[in-house]
Amino acid sequence: MKKWFIALAALALLLIPSVAMADADGPQYCSACGECMEKVSVTPYERYHVILWECKSCDITQKTYPNHTLGAATCVGCICTVCDYRSDVDMNEFNHVNPTIIGYTRVDSNEHSKVIYCDACDGREWIYEKHTFGKWTSTEDGKKHTGSCLCGEETTADHTGGNPTCQTSATCSVCKLSYYGSHNWGEWQPGTINTRLHYRICQNAGCSASESESHDGNSNCVTPATCSKCHASYTDTTKHAGPFTYLYNKYDESFHKRIETCTACGNETGNKVTTKHEESTPAECTHAAWCNVCNQAYGDPNPDNHRWGNWTYENENLHYRICSHNESHIQHADHRGYATCIDSMPCLDCGLTYKDPDKHQGGTDFDYTNVSDTEHKVTVICGGCHGEIKTYQEGHSEHTPATCSSRAICAKCSTPFGDLASNNHIGEATTTYVKTSETQHTPTTTYSDCPHSVEGTPEAHTAATPATCQTAAYCAVCESYYGEVDPDAHALESHGAQAPTCTEVGWEAYQTCTREGCAYTTYVEKKPLKHKLAYHSGRTPTCTIIGWDPYYACLRCDYSTYAVKRALGHDIVNHAAQAPTCTEVGWNAYDTCSRCDYTTYVEKKVLGHNLVNHAAKAPTCTEVGWNAYDTCFRCDYTTYVEKKALGHDIVNHAAQAPTCTEIGWNAYQTCKRCDYTTYVEKKALGHDIVNHAAKAPTCTEIGWNAYQTCKRCDYITYVEKKALGHDIVNHAAKAPTCTEPGWSTYITCKRCDYTTYAELAALGHQYGEWIPNADGTHTSACLRSCGAERTADCAPFVYVLPAEGVRAEFILCPVCGEIREIRLLDAEGELVETLEGTVLLPVEDATAEALTETLPEGALVVRMDALENGALLMSVAFEEDGKLTQPSGQIRITRPAEALEGYTLALLDADGTETPIDLEIEEETASFALDFTESQTPVALLRLVPLA
Repeated sequence: MKKWFIALAALALLLIPSVAMADADGPQYCSACGECMEKVSVTPYERYHVILWECKSCDITQKTYPNHTLGAATCVGCICTVCDYRSDVDMNEFNHVNPTIIGYTRVDSNEHSKVIYCDACDGREWIYEKHTFGKWTSTEDGKKHTGSCLCGEETTADHTGGNPTCQTSATCSVCKLSYYGSHNWGEWQPGTINTRLHYRICQNAGCSASESESHDGNSNCVTPATCSKCHASYTDTTKHAGPFTYLYNKYDESFHKRIETCTACGNETGNKVTTKHEESTPAECTHAAWCNVCNQAYGDPNPDNHRWGNWTYENENLHYRICSHNESHIQHADHRGYATCIDSMPCLDCGLTYKDPDKHQGGTDFDYTNVSDTEHKVTVICGGCHGEIKTYQEGHSEHTPATCSSRAICAKCSTPFGDLASNNHIGEATTTYVKTSETQHTPTTTYSDCPHSVEGTPEAHTAATPATCQTAAYCAVCESYYGEVDPDAHALESHGAQAPTCTEVGWEAYQTCTREGCAYTTYVEKKPLKHKLAYHSGRTPTCTIIGWDPYYACLRCDYSTYAVKRALGHDIVNHAAQAPTCTEVGWNAYDTCSRCDYTTYVEKKVLGHNLVNHAAKAPTCTEVGWNAYDTCFRCDYTTYVEKKALGHDIVNHAAQAPTCTEIGWNAYQTCKRCDYTTYVEKKALGHDIVNHAAKAPTCTEIGWNAYQTCKRCDYITYVEKKALGHDIVNHAAKAPTCTEPGWSTYITCKRCDYTTYAELAALGHQYGEWIPNADGTHTSACLRSCGAERTADCAPFVYVLPAEGVRAEFILCPVCGEIREIRLLDAEGELVETLEGTVLLPVEDATAEALTETLPEGALVVRMDALENGALLMSVAFEEDGKLTQPSGQIRITRPAEALEGYTLALLDADGTETPIDLEIEEETASFALDFTESQTPVALLRLVPLA
């Protein structure tokens, strides 16, 4: 009966596998033979795992379905101890499965954070802990040690522990390194070798260290002083009392030296300054420059600086002048002035009359003579002297063009020339185009005054509008569509890429077609990333350190649950200072905190008496005396009793200056009762030798052998060698051009760098009138015909010109004179009519004069002309390199009286306001003043109003 029940139960379990068995993880027994079965496999599922059992005796298998046995919660969830199934229903972010320390980050001077990484959850955690210093090293002076924490924080502190001296070391109780103490210095003693110093010696046994420093006090070269530390009387010969005198000596051809002498002690101070010569008389062709400081000649003569006399007539073309320094220096030059080919005029230099056959007046006439079928000869004749100026040949210029039946007529020599133009039909031509295929159209031309019609060669369509993704191409010539649409000819618009974030979608860079009806796009969306959270442990705030609760922060964005808890701050208790004495410890004033161990307390050790024994000293003339006595180094204990100084019994001695062979001294004093003296011997000077190197003679300068002189006396071994004179080479002249320099005839020397070469600077381009280009720029060409041009932006100024019922608006460039189209507007601002623009013409007869300040940089530009509506305008400005310069102050403009007769002037503002300008006419000139004092506009535009 029992065996039957067991078999029935086993069958039921096999038929109902979804029912979990009691204690299904424990040992299982075969339902047939009762033997213990072996576990074959474990398969995990979401709520349970399936275990397959096998009986080795009966070859029977069966399954059990136990629930998971979950272990402790970790950063990746709970794991079943049987099947390793992981459930993330319950997690503990603090319990990492596989944590690793990946580094340390400094927080402040007290703490650092230890960074832990878990490769199971890909998370990071920051754990805060106190600095741990190690790896102690000693500082350079050996007095302190430096330690480093794992996070990089460093700390430096004094060595402590033991009783080190300068000779015996001790071991530091913190870093365990050995260190030495300080020296035990004795009293300051006056120096014997260098009397400006005193010194002291370390009193520790075995130490020979010493240090020295300068005496204190206000001694100088004549006034002694007593040092407050070593009590020595001394005179500081390096500090001169002054006043000072200066001697200047020529050093070389470029410099002189200034030597400073103290008048109090009579000695040189050693301050020698080398400065450049200061020119009082410049170098000329026969003598060098003269320095007004050292009163010596220096440098070389200036062969180009002559002292010329008056110009003297030489012939009808030339005059000359002679240098007063050297009569062999002669300069020749052309006459200059206002002479022409017919009028004799006085030369502006020599005053004698001359004619200039190359300066023609009276205008020019041109005579044209036919010389061939392609050219005619041009003869240029002076209208004044009627002489032939020049001849040249030029090609015929067409006046009447050739046609299919007649040759062309030259506009200058009136001669037929050239061939018939078989294709130049008479009359107005009309051309029509007909589409003949999807790729071509054919032109046909007819003429109004002849029966010819010409059928042209078939031509490819011209894509005025190319084919797109929506339409075929359109030919603007035959006015028809042709070909097929281009499915790939989109009107693309580019869109930048957008990376996805934790909360928003993103996309790659893509394009779309902007044409209506086309849905082309390359857009592909990227899903949001979601937050990648890292856990951070909390920290309780202290008196000095902030705190926070545990929080999460995203590793890829700024999402965080972090919230700061402020530091509490110390609860300060103040403690008064107490100084240490010989028998009691002391301390500085310090603070403590009522809630933590914060303190600024530093104890000062008991000092103990530090006795110093002092030997007795008898008083002298200059120093007090005393009996033997003791003092305490730290307190005011002493047995000292002072004996007054006796004072010197003075004898005065006169000064004697040293010479090259005898010693000298300053005025000094001695004492009758002691060896006190202010005597300072000045050694015999000896010759103060200056060695002078040998110098070989050159073409222009003398030479000498090496020699010596004495700075103080006239001792010298100098022997002069005569100058060699130049070995001359002649060089031809070269005229300068716009871009390259030139030179006059000159000579050089074969053996030295002597030359009379004088570079004639490149002339630079001489630009003429600025011509508008109709594109907002203007261009000027070089007047020397070198081909150079320069282009600059126009300087546009908008003006309004009132008129009856309308107003005219226009834009003026005062540099090139261009006035763009003139717009006529009614009272409501509506456009009534557009007039053609014009160009104000340049005026060559105007001059400018500054009445208050100075004229601006650049050239005066005055332009004048009438607009299409009859308004006569004149602009005044200054330009440089095609750009306007800003005038300042008041400026007077002068023109010939005939140019402005019959008019009054009105200054035109940008808004159309007109201000009358006074016009002054004196004999042959007319002038008016313009005020730019408070104006920021660099141009003045005036309207010339006819007198009634």
